[in-house]
Amino acid sequence: SDQLFGLTNDMPQNGADLPTLPEAGTGDAEGRVVIADIGAGYSEPWWGDATRVRIIRFDGDTAVRPDYRCDVRRLPVPDGCVDVAPARHVLEHFTRAEAPAILAEWTRIIRVGGELRINVPNLLTACRRVLAIEAGEEDPDVYPWWQLYGQQKDERDLHHNGFTPRRLRKLLELTGVLEDIDVQEGDNGLNLYAVAKKARVRRPLAL
Repeated sequence: SDQLFGLTNDMPQNGADLPTLPEAGTGDAEGRVVIADIGAGYSEPWWGDATRVRIIRFDGDTAVRPDYRCDVRRLPVPDGCVDVAPARHVLEHFTRAEAPAILAEWTRIIRVGGELRINVPNLLTACRRVLAIEAGEEDPDVYPWWQLYGQQKDERDLHHNGFTPRRLRKLLELTGVLEDIDVQEGDNGLNLYAVAKKARVRRPLAL
């Protein structure tokens, strides 16, 4: 019938290509790309079937049935055990003071040559839309407020931090282990999408 019934353009069921991933390099027994879905929630992108990827889901909410129910500030897996670590709309739920240590933990579990992928709301677009709504230039819309402060459905659904393209790039640079950092605006500027390669292991200082 050519009706899509909720399929989006990025879904392979609608003819889209599978997402590009780095080569498998963690020693998975079946040669699959190992993905750490940080703050998995109820949905995730389609990375491919089980012959292509092995997905390990981390979340603090038992209802989403994660592989590891944990605080995502402390991931209970070894160093360098995954090829890709995506975190979709997770980082903004932590404070500015927490962000560097959280990124250090997320990059810890990625192998050298693997990728960190971050999605966060675009603070610039949210602020511009709030100003336009208040000036009567746009119709009232609650979404930019959600971008700024979270939907606030429960105590975890709050935003404690905000990101611009420049600020997100700077934060990723400060990890000291990421290179080839690419930050793009997507979804008509509503969100930021960052991809960075882990180039080295952070060595602890010792006397």
